[in-house]
Amino acid sequence: MDTIQKLSHKNDVLFSLLELDEKIWSTYHDNCEFEYVPDLEEAPTIITNTIQEILLNFPHAEDDVLLTIQNSAYGDEILQNYVNMDKIRENVKIRSNFAQALSSVEKGSELSPKLNWTLSSNDLCELAKLHTRGQYKEKIEELLITCKLFEEYDKFIIHEYDDILAIAINDNEKEYDF
Repeated sequence: MDTIQKLSHKNDVLFSLLELDEKIWSTYHDNCEFEYVPDLEEAPTIITNTIQEILLNFPHAEDDVLLTIQNSAYGDEILQNYVNMDKIRENVKIRSNFAQALSSVEKGSELSPKLNWTLSSNDLCELAKLHTRGQYKEKIEELLITCKLFEEYDKFIIHEYDDILAIAINDNEKEYDF
């Protein structure tokens, strides 16, 4: 395969990833309209984030998600080169139980790369609940720093959780009990 064919094939695979992302997301969420057209190079990150979010909210969806990918035009290649299910499972396991994850590490910063250096509003709310109870305070603060969430870190230090709670409630329309 020459260079142009390789680039064309890669673009086809990345475009397929974006189509899969929309299909997978729409399977679990009603009334979805995708107006944003991301750069093709963002496709692996986008589908990884989608799969993580789906597995957090629908824990028994993994087999269906995998089947959807496998049945796509480039399914095997996508699973081999673009979607790392082991890393996704690890990410979901951490986000599903921060207390267990934090208890398993010496420093909170050890979780940062496993979480792709990002925390959702729901993650922050769950961490705030632990922090208010005095559980894993130092590890949570290390995690916030290494994820470069300095503003949130400052709020945790002074126990000002209202903004974090408000964002999580708006994002998820859930009640959180501190």
